[in-house]
Amino acid sequence: MSSESKEQDKHNVKPIAQAWKVETGMRPDEAEMSGELAVPMPLARGADSGLTVEAEPESTGSTAKTIAEGRSTGIIALLFSIASWFVWPILLGLTAAAIGFIAYRQGSRILGAWAMSLGVVAAVCFLVLIPLYYSQM
Repeated sequence: MSSESKEQDKHNVKPIAQAWKVETGMRPDEAEMSGELAVPMPLARGADSGLTVEAEPESTGSTAKTIAEGRSTGIIALLFSIASWFVWPILLGLTAAAIGFIAYRQGSRILGAWAMSLGVVAAVCFLVLIPLYYSQM
């Protein structure tokens, strides 16, 4: 190989982040955030050297851990939504809705749905009832 072709190949090398972006279709910072919020799925190398989802997980320990994390996130969201009915309805209500959505995505569907609905209802009631209260004065 001539020195000219080596120099040309040297400039055509993609950084790892760009190659990763092309392979997965995501930016590296998006992958970190989605990795923290999404339910973990077992991955295995496929024949085409791409990542594929396994049909059945090898161990149930990961599933149990995910369910426990989703349940604890759901309980925390529910506590936020209940507290939003007594103090700071906008702040705590919308926070409860966001955490409830995360719990819903992690598998705790009932707790997440309750937290989202109670938090949003508390925030909406505050926004509707407070102006009505002060308009009567």
